[in-house]
Amino acid sequence: MYADAFFDKLAPGEYTATVRHELVEPQVEHFSVTIMTDTELVTIQFIYLEPERVLLSKRTILAQQ
Repeated sequence: MYADAFFDKLAPGEYTATVRHELVEPQVEHFSVTIMTDTELVTIQFIYLEPERVLLSKRTILAQQ
């Protein structure tokens, strides 16, 4: 099980992605990322261990458009 978010065309700066779900642990999790240029594409994944529904890892991919 995972949650992912894709962000493109964001202005350079610092951002925080937040996931919330009452059936997983932790119920709220954050990930901060810095965008250096306006051509970056950011993918953030929150990966959960099944069937325990516990956060296993967070992954981010930064790519140029």
